[in-house]
Amino acid sequence: MQRPKSSFGSRKRLISILFLLIGIFLLGNLAQGIFDAWRGRERIQKMRQDLQEIARENETLQQEIQYYQSDEFVEKEAREKLNLVRPGETVIIVPEEALKKEESERIKQTRAEPVWSQWTALLLGRN
Repeated sequence: MQRPKSSFGSRKRLISILFLLIGIFLLGNLAQGIFDAWRGRERIQKMRQDLQEIARENETLQQEIQYYQSDEFVEKEAREKLNLVRPGETVIIVPEEALKKEESERIKQTRAEPVWSQWTALLLGRN
């Protein structure tokens, strides 16, 4: 004897498959949402690090601005670039030839002495 086909059994199977597909779809969306949130946290972390780096750079630049606006900087620039002096100061200009001669003599003297002798002189304070 053959059983009569029940349309209820095939409906039940169809509904189960439909729920299974909906569940898979929902799980996929949930996984995508979790992944997006995780990536978002990484981006926020990187942006915070970038912000800290920019804040440090900004602080350095603010200090430079303060230095460039200080009297110390203005005086230094006036002395170096404009060759200005304070009242009562005397400027001594050493010819480059004298500097080169002194440097070459120092090099000759250094080469004449052995290295251990130079170290001994340095450590014991002999010149």
